[in-house]
Amino acid sequence: MITYRGITVDDLHRMLDITNEGALFWKIRTQEQFSEGRKISAKGACSHWNKTRAGKEAFTSRLKSGKKLFRGRICGKDFMKSWVVFAMSRGAWPDGFIIHLNDDVTDFRPENLAEISPSTKTAMSKKAGGKHTNFVGVYLDTSGGGKARKDGKEWCCYFDGKYIGNFDLPIDAAIAYDKKVIEKHGQRAKTNLIKMDGIVS
Repeated sequence: MITYRGITVDDLHRMLDITNEGALFWKIRTQEQFSEGRKISAKGACSHWNKTRAGKEAFTSRLKSGKKLFRGRICGKDFMKSWVVFAMSRGAWPDGFIIHLNDDVTDFRPENLAEISPSTKTAMSKKAGGKHTNFVGVYLDTSGGGKARKDGKEWCCYFDGKYIGNFDLPIDAAIAYDKKVIEKHGQRAKTNLIKMDGIVS
């Protein structure tokens, strides 16, 4: 995706610096990046910005609900930090949903971020309608005991012959498999759901 909420990836690079760890910092801005206002001129707004924001870390606010994900504002609009880091490191906005491969929502290293499709995101919130799946490494746990979870997590994941865990949904198990295959094979990994796009250096 070239533009998201009116912001291009080039816009992001003009406004932000990104580190190898995925930290974001506001850049110094020029007068041309500001509009003339009724109460403050473009020159004044630019000067105030550079004195108060330039060089400081960006996207440090957290949502109050759910996983308390990091967010920030650009041109008065909210953006998730994971989306911004992904876009700046890949060269394009994601079309789907961003996940943290190690499940640590504070780890924004570009290699720890991966994209899954919008249809997958929708399916993740739904119970499986059947007892079969085409996902590699995902099976219905019919043992009734042993590794089968008493809490009803009937879909299990195996990688390289090793048991990874049981999950509510086959899609959750498929993502768990993808994380393991990526951990072993990197960008050459053949995954179920996670898109393996190269990182722009």
